[in-house]
Amino acid sequence: MILSIKISDETYKKYAERDTNMPQRAIERALSAFEDLEVGGKYVILRAKALDTCEKAFGSTISADNVEDFTSFITKLSSARVEGHDIKLSKRQLKKVEDEARFFHRTFDAHLEEIAERALTDRLGV
Repeated sequence: MILSIKISDETYKKYAERDTNMPQRAIERALSAFEDLEVGGKYVILRAKALDTCEKAFGSTISADNVEDFTSFITKLSSARVEGHDIKLSKRQLKKVEDEARFFHRTFDAHLEEIAERALTDRLGV
């Protein structure tokens, strides 16, 4: 054994519930899930329900292989791009566009495009 650590009785009991024969094995499995992460790095850990919600919105399983695609997807949710210019949208604006798109049975992108076109036409008169 290279290392021994102290953990609270409550923590040990939680791992004992996962592997009643050998709680240390459950602890090792949990630690091994993080073995490739850099010490001091910034990470987001989602509980299963939150991850399911994100994957449903993304339309695919989120994994290390497509995390850049997911990051791009998230970025697109908070902005619109017009001729190379990013227009930041508030959470309320995003929610409103999303709700309207669902109501009109349209894609988010198609509905946002129509709103932007209508708003620019109304504002600029062309």
